[in-house]
Amino acid sequence: MSGLSSTLQTVLAVQNALIGQLLEQGGGASLVEHMFERKRKSGRQIMAEALTGSMRADAGMYRRAALNALEGKSITDILHTATEGMRQSLSTMIAALNDPSFGANQTLQNTYTDARKDMENIAKRTAYNGTRLLDGSVSKMDIYIGKTNKEIDLYNAAGLFTTGAVPDTASAVGTPAVALSTLKTRLDDLKLKDSYWQASGAGFKTAAETLERQAKIYDLTAARSILGARADPSDRLLNALLSDQGRLMNFLA
Repeated sequence: MSGLSSTLQTVLAVQNALIGQLLEQGGGASLVEHMFERKRKSGRQIMAEALTGSMRADAGMYRRAALNALEGKSITDILHTATEGMRQSLSTMIAALNDPSFGANQTLQNTYTDARKDMENIAKRTAYNGTRLLDGSVSKMDIYIGKTNKEIDLYNAAGLFTTGAVPDTASAVGTPAVALSTLKTRLDDLKLKDSYWQASGAGFKTAAETLERQAKIYDLTAARSILGARADPSDRLLNALLSDQGRLMNFLA
C-alpha cells in the first residue's frame, strides 16, 4: 500500500505542476476564475447551454416522478402489512369457530371477539400521511408518475375487511356454519386484494428505478454537451485534472 500511495502522490505532484502551468499561461488568474470567467460565447456554446438546460429540467422531472413512484410503493407496503395482520385475525377467528366446543366455550368466544376487534383497529389505524386507507373514507389513491397517473384501488376495502363485514360473536354462536363460510370468503378476498397491492408495489419500485436511471442519463448527456462545446482545450484539461485530483485525494484519505 505504501508503494501505491507513493505513486499516487507523484501523480498528484505532476498534476499540480500542470495546473500551475495552465494558470501561469492564463495570466495568473485563479483556477475558478480561469474556468468560469466571462467569455464571448460561440453559437455552438449557446445552443449547447440551451440544450443542457432543457435536459437538466427533464432530469428533474424524472427524479420527481421517481419520488412519486416510491411514494406509491410506500403506500402498498403499508397496505400489505395491514392485510397480513387482518389475515392473522381472520385465521384466528376461523380456528376458534372450527372448534366443536365454540358455542359453550367462553375462552374461544373471547378469542374470537378479540381477533375481531384487532381487525377493526387495523382498519382504523392504517393510514398514509394522515389519510386513512381502509376505513372507507377514500376509494383510491392517485400516484402521478410523469405524465402517467397510476391508481391504487381501495374501493370496498372497508366493506370487505372491517369488523362490520364479519359476523360478531353472537352471530357466530347462533349460526356457526354461516359465520364460518363468511369468514373463509373474507379471507379469500383479503388474499386477492393483498396480491394486487403487492403487484402494484413491485410495479412502483420498477418505475422508480427506471426513472432514476433516465434522470442520470439526462444529467450525463447535459454534462457532455457543455464539455464538448468548450472551445478552449485548457478548460477541458483543467476539468479533467480537477476530477482526477478529487478521486485521488479521496483514495489517499
